[in-house]
Amino acid sequence: MSVIKRLVFIATMLLPFIPVYGQGILRHDADSLLRSLKKPAADTTRITALLKLAEYNILKPGEYKKDLDSAVTFIDEAKSINDKIKSPGAYGYIALDESYLARDRSQQANAKAFAEKAIQLLSKTSNYYELGQAYYLCATYYDLNNYAEIPKSVQLIEKGVEAFKKARAIEREAYGYRMLGELNTAVKTTLEKLEMSLSLYKSIHYQKVQGVYDLIAVAYLYDLNLQKALPYELLALKTAENLRDTTMQLCEINNHLGIIFYKKHDYKTAVFYFLNALKTAEAYKDIPTIYTLSDNAVNCYIDDNKPIAAKDMLQHIIKSYPVSNTDIATTHRTLSSFVKIYTALHQINQGRPYVARLADMDRTDHDKLANSDLIDDYLVIAKFYFAAKDYGSVAKYLNKNEDIVNRSGLAYDRVVTNGLWFKLDTIRKDYRSAVVHLLKMHKIQDSVFNQTKNLEFQKLQVQYDAEKRNQEIKILQQKDLLQQSSLDRADLIKNITIGGIVVMILVSALFYRNYRQKQLANNIITHKNELLQHLLTEKEWLLKEVHHRVKNNLHTVICLLESQARYLENDALKAIENSQHRIYAMSLIHQKLYQSDDIKTIDMAVYVPELVQSLEDGFDTSNQIEFKLNIEPINLSLSHAIPLGLIINEAVTNSIKYAFPNNRKGDISILMVNNGNSIKLELTDNGIGMPEIDHEAEPESLGLRLMQGLSEDIDADISFEIKNGTKITILFKRDALNDPESLLKLTEIKEEYV
Repeated sequence: MSVIKRLVFIATMLLPFIPVYGQGILRHDADSLLRSLKKPAADTTRITALLKLAEYNILKPGEYKKDLDSAVTFIDEAKSINDKIKSPGAYGYIALDESYLARDRSQQANAKAFAEKAIQLLSKTSNYYELGQAYYLCATYYDLNNYAEIPKSVQLIEKGVEAFKKARAIEREAYGYRMLGELNTAVKTTLEKLEMSLSLYKSIHYQKVQGVYDLIAVAYLYDLNLQKALPYELLALKTAENLRDTTMQLCEINNHLGIIFYKKHDYKTAVFYFLNALKTAEAYKDIPTIYTLSDNAVNCYIDDNKPIAAKDMLQHIIKSYPVSNTDIATTHRTLSSFVKIYTALHQINQGRPYVARLADMDRTDHDKLANSDLIDDYLVIAKFYFAAKDYGSVAKYLNKNEDIVNRSGLAYDRVVTNGLWFKLDTIRKDYRSAVVHLLKMHKIQDSVFNQTKNLEFQKLQVQYDAEKRNQEIKILQQKDLLQQSSLDRADLIKNITIGGIVVMILVSALFYRNYRQKQLANNIITHKNELLQHLLTEKEWLLKEVHHRVKNNLHTVICLLESQARYLENDALKAIENSQHRIYAMSLIHQKLYQSDDIKTIDMAVYVPELVQSLEDGFDTSNQIEFKLNIEPINLSLSHAIPLGLIINEAVTNSIKYAFPNNRKGDISILMVNNGNSIKLELTDNGIGMPEIDHEAEPESLGLRLMQGLSEDIDADISFEIKNGTKITILFKRDALNDPESLLKLTEIKEEYV
């Protein structure tokens, strides 16, 4: 569940609230049944009509006493008739309706007892439809929040599915597979059940399948497969809109779309879907869901650096839908959101009352809150005290958090906790402890990375085994065909002359010899292909691991330089900071490579914005300098990506430092586009401009020497234009994406500039 740790799903376990009786009895059907009771009919026919009318009055929308009283009258009349004929099936159907009735009267224990009685009676009959209904109904009486009771509910639903198969009730069978998909905890099994449900629904042209599409998307989301989750969730939304569905199902779909786009870091689109979900929840006045969705939107606004928008929205929600003091979950979620908002706004005094109330609630309601809630609270409070520079309180809440994380926390929680400890130890100059926590954090990250890759490898292995079995089946089928052919030839040989027999034997021998030679050649080729594929896969995994380790080592160097920088001043400090930025530019490339399926090239449209964002955050220029990026999707190998990354780092750093003195505002533009057979990179600022450059003399600035040297390494032309600011233009030819010399060039660059 770490995939959605920071966002809260609207509960998808709707079994107690989803009707288990299928399409239901319509009003005109009920009228027809009433008319039929006025005519002479067999006792079994009258009993069935009476029980269907009872079911109609119990399950019709709204809870009115007169409807339940009518249901009791119909059930009693059915009992009276059946006491004469003593039909076991009728007794079972009566118990089923009595279970519906007890449930509507909130008599849970009686309702469950009647459902179990219905199962016992109907199991001895051929009334498979009513038996399936009884199984489904009984399954809803188990507490789905209690993991120990879920297997009992699953077992009942599976029996219900078998009953509906015998009754040939495809819609009811499909609904059973949907419930099994909801209850299963294994993603693979969940998807199998939901795909079966979808297939059955489609076989009868059943249109209301938006809920199934939504559940499939959620299953892929749990499996971190956003590429497959998004199409299914969009399909769920399209289906709901086509059917004009305005129920809370639409709210769930929009919420899940918001979560998917949040995980893709598309915060603007995520907020759009969260707000759409909020409209539906407001229409139904579903207060808990309204606050759940508000919390999701708050997280998006904060991560998108829009804490004021988050604050305005949350205050509007509280004003429109006041929270009851007895609603612990909603109050808890609201307090946590305000702490995050005031932390992002750096409004410490305004945030302290919310921190105090949240901490007090964690103490008084400790037993009512899940461990995951407490972990989140302690981390939120610790981050607040970091902003307040109250490092003693930071340590206090990190210690509290660590106690719970070590018992039941996820890997994500341990990574965040160790990262905050590293930050705190560095501030307190406890560098030994800082390095210990840094190494712990990297160890956990490596473990998670390896687990993820192992899962991917296992999936590939399963696919390979399946393909191998299919090939073996085909080979056996071919052998069967050959054997049958041999028998046919043998029958033919019996009816021909001795000379014909000799000829056929010779022909068969030649055919068999050619077949064996071809089979032997195919086996040799197949073996060589498998060996080459194995070596290629092994090298790719090894190269990804190398990039991963290089990235971690470079990140460790950055952290150590940061610790060393605390003892330095002036030029030495600036040199260390410049080195940190240069190392980060290279580290980011290695990170992108090991996270990507393509380990040979870097997408500059992804890499450059992230590099610029790190420089903007490092120099805190968000209110002074505006960055304008126009980067086309261009893939470059390491031999070009690292020099260009370092050039961009140097040029942007120089512009930030020197182009806008006295907090002068300005723009920095970066353009990278295809220019015929070459690629053009332009870095422009509208600052005061750099000093004139003597092109015949060697530049005194290390940054300029570095840019010129790196340009030469990639055979690029570099030019400087100083007019209304500074413009640096670099023109270089495309590199060979699979050039094996790229690694050699990368090694030379690192030795010369790192």
